[in-house]
Amino acid sequence: MMNKFIFFAMLLWMTVGLTTSCSDDETPVIIDNQMVIVDKTDGMFYAINTTNGSFTPLDSITFNGSALLGIRDIVYNPSDAKIYITTNGSNGGKLYVADPTTLVATLINDNANEDWDAVAELLISNGKLLGTAYINEPEIDHGLIYFELNGTVSNTYDLVAGSISVDTDGGMGLAFGTAPNTLLIADEDYIFVSDLVGNVSDTVELTKVDFPPMGMYAYSITSLERDDDGNLFGLTSEGHFVEIDIAAKTIRLIKELTGGNTYHGLTNIPENIF
Repeated sequence: MMNKFIFFAMLLWMTVGLTTSCSDDETPVIIDNQMVIVDKTDGMFYAINTTNGSFTPLDSITFNGSALLGIRDIVYNPSDAKIYITTNGSNGGKLYVADPTTLVATLINDNANEDWDAVAELLISNGKLLGTAYINEPEIDHGLIYFELNGTVSNTYDLVAGSISVDTDGGMGLAFGTAPNTLLIADEDYIFVSDLVGNVSDTVELTKVDFPPMGMYAYSITSLERDDDGNLFGLTSEGHFVEIDIAAKTIRLIKELTGGNTYHGLTNIPENIF
């Protein structure tokens, strides 16, 4: 009887071990990111090739049964698996959240008091939405705005260098810097280096590379985004898809996109969302 018990115990141990081994050998599913942009006039998203600027059509985010128009930027929050969207139009900016499994948006801030004209770019910072914005406050024109994830405005900050307000002319592309708790905020041919509350510590003047002849202030950098390798890309108000090297202080033209300022929302996002 004892030998029979030992036999079955060994058989059970071998079965469990084999099952565990097979489970451990399963290949994990890896979801890569892709760089996308949106045409704000029709709401269509495209994957954009960062080498040559070519497009692959994807899909639209919808609201009330139609494509959401006027999108300036989106950001994916892995903590709650939601997409947050900023739009602007003739009646001011608005903020939405969307379920990536359905791409259906819900309005979370209708900006009823027109506190801002547009939130140009969005990031996730310390569990909140952080954006660059055209803010309708007497002491702030272009600055930073924080939202809770439910859409409530929590803070706004002017861009300042010491005690002096930093004058910006447009663009407002936004990305994290390479140093901790730093931001890159785009103007025209400039990138401001700031902390998370708008204190500007440096200004990087960019030299154009591979651009056709143009005026000194012929564009503003409206969107900034890093790929998985940390390379910084951008869009301009004239439809230039560019790569920016902060260390070399250069902005290199990759492709001039047809349609000019219709393209916004350069975002590195999991490829299974669209």
